[in-house]
Amino acid sequence: MTCAAMPLLAACGSSQSDDSLPPLTPEPSLSLPVPQSTPPPASRSATRASYPARLVLMKFLRGVGAGEVRVCGYVSPSYARKAFAQAGGCTQWIGTAPTRLTPDQLDQLRTVQVLGATPGPSPGQYTIRARDLRWSTADAAPTEVLAKQYVLAKTGTGWLIVA
Repeated sequence: MTCAAMPLLAACGSSQSDDSLPPLTPEPSLSLPVPQSTPPPASRSATRASYPARLVLMKFLRGVGAGEVRVCGYVSPSYARKAFAQAGGCTQWIGTAPTRLTPDQLDQLRTVQVLGATPGPSPGQYTIRARDLRWSTADAAPTEVLAKQYVLAKTGTGWLIVA
């Protein structure tokens, strides 16, 4: 085959041997999958740093399940006014939990584990989302009493739930 027989080959007769392919470009009508962003795994030091905040939320939720009104001390006064105003305050809200929840849901609260926390939204704070909580059975999570997320802040005396 001669170069005259192959007019489509631009490199025919050149002294360069270029076997590379042109860059691939997606077709405009073809939709490409969007890569899912997964958060990087928490480092051991980050997990250790958030432990006091996670422990406070765990104590609070377990106290709600046990009907212990003293866990209201883990809630900042401003958040307590905002979150529990309709129920007559934190102690009233915890006192009525057994009438709102099933025995299995109360048991789930008493055994909840708080596995993770994300730094922020401000320095010295951690955000704990509902997905950071582990329940002994997934279908019994007491969603009626859970917020979508909790923000805990370091105060002079320890950690408090502030949002």
